[in-house]
Parts: sequence; C-alpha cells; structure tokens
Amino acid sequence: QPVKMYLSGGTLYVVYKDKSVVVLGPGPVPEGMNKNEGSIAGTQLPAITFLRKASDKEPTNMSDKKVWRFAINQKKHYFENAQNVSYTEFGDTSYFISDSKAQGFSGRAFVTSKKRNHNYLQIDAKRLNFSKFMRIVLSVQ
Repeated sequence: QPVKMYLSGGTLYVVYKDKSVVVLGPGPVPEGMNKNEGSIAGTQLPAITFLRKASDKEPTNMSDKKVWRFAINQKKHYFENAQNVSYTEFGDTSYFISDSKAQGFSGRAFVTSKKRNHNYLQIDAKRLNFSKFMRIVLSVQ
C-alpha cells in the first residue's frame, strides 16, 4: 500500500513503505512529433522500440525516419541488463515490459491503447520487486 503519492507536471509518483517507487507518466516522443507529417503515430513508438531491430529497414519518409530512429535509439533505456522482457495484448491494450536496470530502474514499461493515436503511458519502478511491478503494469486498462 502506498505511503505517499504526488503529482509533478503530468507524472504521478507513488512511494511505498519499503521506499520503492513507481512513476507513471506520458511516454516519450521526439520533439515536434505532433506536427509530424509522417504515418507513424505516437502509440506505435513502444512497438518499434520493443519489437523492431536497428537492422530492420527504415521508413523512407523523412518524418517517419526521424520517429523510427528516435524509437530505436530508446532501446538502450529499456533493455540495459534486462533479464525479462515481454510484450502482451489484452483487448485494445498492449503492454511492453522489461526489468531493465538502465538509470537505476528495476522495471520499465509502456502501455498503449488502440483507442489513442498519440499518447501512451510509461511506467517505471525503482527498488520494486519485478513480479509486483508486472502486476501493477498489467492492471492498467
């Protein structure tokens, strides 16, 4: 059970009694993406980051290429020293989860919905058991 919750900007911080922290907020998008004239929507970024490889063929449209490279370059933040990486779908919701240790995290995740084109949720944890982190992420609808 959380001891403290606070909101800063568009990000919610949940602090537990054992000092573990869960952070929920909007997922990263490249600067100017909302003005993007390409075909890649913001909610597609997690799939590119988690499911595509740098060696995959890039889009030819310059706007899409910029977005694609942004997503591919994010890989290091979600796979560094990760032992567990998963992707699953439930209804309209997709979950991209890893136990990456990048930047001191113990869990990192994206949650997307087919009902949204641009926004997606990023959930990060520090000092939190990975199975508990997965239960939290998979409870998001």
